[in-house]
Amino acid sequence: MSTLGIKDSPSHIWNCDENGLVDHFERFKAVGSAGQACYQIIANERGQTITVLACFNAVRTFAPLLFVLKGSRLQAKLCVGAPAGSLV
Repeated sequence: MSTLGIKDSPSHIWNCDENGLVDHFERFKAVGSAGQACYQIIANERGQTITVLACFNAVRTFAPLLFVLKGSRLQAKLCVGAPAGSLV
């Protein structure tokens, strides 16, 4: 950090974390608010894995969520329910 000159610039210090989610959901086992879509993360081999990357810096600024999906063409239905500003 000293070499880059960012030691005293917390807005330049970022951390990222990635997580793998499975797109296979079973509605009857999920619990949530009435009228809202319910999702459940399950550990099994059904469905595709979606990688989600979340980044934030030392002054609590968040970068848009990045969703990485398998495929060469983006389908609009894959973006439904994603937080505003997310990158897919």
